[in-house]
Amino acid sequence: MVLCNYCAAQQTQRDAAEATHPRALASHPLHAAQPEEYLRPSKQRELSIIEEARTESLKAESLNAESLKTGPPTPTQSQPKERKSRAHKMSIPPQLQQQLCLLIRANHILHHHGLVDAFGHISVRHPLNKEQYIIAGYDPGAPALVKNMSDFISYWVKDSSPVDADAPQGYSERYIHGEILRKFPKVNCVVHSHSEDVIPFTVGHGAQEPHPVRPVFHMAGFMGLGGAKVFTMDSLYGTSRAPSENDLLIKNASLGAALAARFTPENPVVLQHKHGFTTFGASIEEAVYRSIYTQKNCILLQRAIAIAGGDAEAVSYLSAQEIKDCAVMNGKTLDKSFRLWLREVQVNPLYENEEGEPEKGRVGGMKM
Repeated sequence: MVLCNYCAAQQTQRDAAEATHPRALASHPLHAAQPEEYLRPSKQRELSIIEEARTESLKAESLNAESLKTGPPTPTQSQPKERKSRAHKMSIPPQLQQQLCLLIRANHILHHHGLVDAFGHISVRHPLNKEQYIIAGYDPGAPALVKNMSDFISYWVKDSSPVDADAPQGYSERYIHGEILRKFPKVNCVVHSHSEDVIPFTVGHGAQEPHPVRPVFHMAGFMGLGGAKVFTMDSLYGTSRAPSENDLLIKNASLGAALAARFTPENPVVLQHKHGFTTFGASIEEAVYRSIYTQKNCILLQRAIAIAGGDAEAVSYLSAQEIKDCAVMNGKTLDKSFRLWLREVQVNPLYENEEGEPEKGRVGGMKM
């Protein structure tokens, strides 16, 4: 909201007065806060900050609507109480706010492209504390319904335990994210999908060692030489590493570590037998890009195998040099795809974002 000069002066005076209030000092310390200080408060405090700002906004809207009906107040009418000087939402560091906005929209993008439905999830390493990661809670759970900060939970990378002991219920498969982030310090985002276009490749060649999915077009060079291997839990059932239920879920750190061991930086996609696939990236944009183009590669590969009469070895895959060079190209141009995907969900009324839109990222491209 833009203020006139008089209102701006009054705003400045109120800001100065409020800055000396104990609560203001707690939210806005005089000295520059260390990144970790924003992570120590409980989730309840974070949520109360946002909720208080929204409550004030709703009050203001109500007052504005009332004034339109009754006209300006007369001298005998009571004056409405002044709004607080600023939304406490501003106390969230910009780096964290940007990642939350991106994470909300990434959930929407994955749903829009059929990578997730009510199940599947995406996480991001906390930008202010690399030992934590952020992921949506079980409620609302469905990625399409994620819309604000209160939908997320912070966990410790070391064991996937919640930072806030009173956090609501989370995903049972969060160990996928925690163990991958623990194994690969340079990874900042993990995506887990139950794509129905990918799952057939986890079962179509037998359970022992299904044939890996290899890249067949230039947009999937990131899959690397040898492509995506398949992780199976068959050998883990009945051991101390697996729970008694044979439900194919990664429900503890031991299973998460077993899955993470199948990844390499050069092969960032692993298929999960009878389940789906997982991938990662150095950023939310990169992980989303790899998710979408892994699915597209599987669609094209399935068609190619059909044309080849069912013989997967008769298909022409990318060569080693093509994989290497296309992977470089993928990294340089993923921002172009993400801008389109972002706009697709912004104009779709199904997808709500109450935290504001993410800032435009760096423009990449092939500089010729």
